[in-house]
Amino acid sequence: MNKRSNPRRRNGSRRSALRSRVAAMALPCHICHLPIDYSLSPGATEAYELDEVDPVALGGSPFARDNVAPAHRCCNAWKAARTMGWVCAVRDEMGARGLSYSTPLGFVEAAKRAEASLRSHRIELPRTSTEW
Repeated sequence: MNKRSNPRRRNGSRRSALRSRVAAMALPCHICHLPIDYSLSPGATEAYELDEVDPVALGGSPFARDNVAPAHRCCNAWKAARTMGWVCAVRDEMGARGLSYSTPLGFVEAAKRAEASLRSHRIELPRTSTEW
């Protein structure tokens, strides 16, 4: 198999079943904690996506139920291959700076500002696999 192939699609039916099971739970986004509109089409910015808590790029399983959680597409894109420890550090900085949000896109904007603040203070955040 090609090294660049997507491990999430190696067993597409298993991943689809897991995605459906998680969607049926109707949980909020595990990144921004806002509700998800599960009826949105997959390409929409605030649509539901299945996110790996421990990124696949860092060894997490795309098929383990305890390693996946619901997320908005924009939140998942912002998180990328970063750890939840990194996300929590950014969320803590958002709270410390009084950055609030009411939408998933607002969360992403506030998170980017908090992330820039952390980097300007030279606080080392966990690195993503693409920064190695």
